[in-house]
Amino acid sequence: MGQSLKVLLLCGWLGWTAGAQSVQVDQLQEPLTAEEESYVLHGLNWMAQFYLEQGFHPRNRLNARVFATYPEFSQYQLAHRNFSDGSRPSPTAYFSISADELVTWRTRTLKSLFVHEGNHALLRSDFRHPPKWINEGISECFEGFDFASSPPAFLPQRPRLRKVKRYLTPEFGRQVVSVLDLSDREFNQMSTDRGLDSYTRAWALVFYLWTQAGPRGLGELLRGLKNGEPAREILARLLPGDLEQNLLTFYDQLEPSPPLP
Repeated sequence: MGQSLKVLLLCGWLGWTAGAQSVQVDQLQEPLTAEEESYVLHGLNWMAQFYLEQGFHPRNRLNARVFATYPEFSQYQLAHRNFSDGSRPSPTAYFSISADELVTWRTRTLKSLFVHEGNHALLRSDFRHPPKWINEGISECFEGFDFASSPPAFLPQRPRLRKVKRYLTPEFGRQVVSVLDLSDREFNQMSTDRGLDSYTRAWALVFYLWTQAGPRGLGELLRGLKNGEPAREILARLLPGDLEQNLLTFYDQLEPSPPLP
């Protein structure tokens, strides 16, 4: 319970609001509803402000293609997306850096998926080729935040936390940290593992960093990676102590926050 409270209180001491940075979304297919657009813009503007405050230069326009049905989305993805990096077709959404567009469909998790893929667009507008684990780890982390309120509630992503709890063994910390050693192709190939898949490992590491070091810590990690500094050296500086054991202890104590109204 204490860990859940800590995560919720983060939104209070940060004191950030979305507004200083404005991101415009050009809707190329199905329009978002007014409620969806409000949520998405709040999330995009907050993320853009985060990157600005950490010394990055995020884009201020985003092309988005939202299909009404999954078959339309799937057909478009297979015709336009490149899978040469070992990635697999997404059942929900993706961001294409070559086509410069966010593509998704009207699934029930549309708003959080839009935030996830929108983060890829914002991050890669200044850090074009980040390691796969940090690119996905941050997007998974921000996807779990709740942008219906201002400031947002920095919650753990519930599906990822459930999976972490299911596979919380003494080897958990080592498995999470091992995500740092994966190439982008290996990360993609391990994305559907039955145990702790690569996406869950990346989320667990980034969310833990966020709770311990906040936005400045995440910003320092990103700047270091962009400058070619080894990830383990940056994390050792930001998260002193036995990282593997601390990850195990943190997630053993962390309880899911109740759904927000």
